[in-house]
Amino acid sequence: PQIAWSNAPDGTPRFFNPRWAEYTGVDPLADGATRWLDAVHPDDVARVHAARTGAVARGEPYALEMRLRRRDGVYRWFSARVAPLRDDGGTVLGWYG
Repeated sequence: PQIAWSNAPDGTPRFFNPRWAEYTGVDPLADGATRWLDAVHPDDVARVHAARTGAVARGEPYALEMRLRRRDGVYRWFSARVAPLRDDGGTVLGWYG
């Protein structure tokens, strides 16, 4: 039942498991790299975007709570944990949440 996803090293979304679309009704990869934010509560968007952008810039994992809109328009709280995958030299290969 988990929503899982991955991003490129620069933070660009590249994969969401089917559970994301089943829950939100949003195709997160359509119409640009920030389409997934359409499912985030408007009051949480700036905070979520800042946390993600900062973590990518620093190469550090992060965790936060945010509200996601279900298909029927109801928002529910989710806990998100995100971590980078690194190669042996420490270069970020991708992000997983």
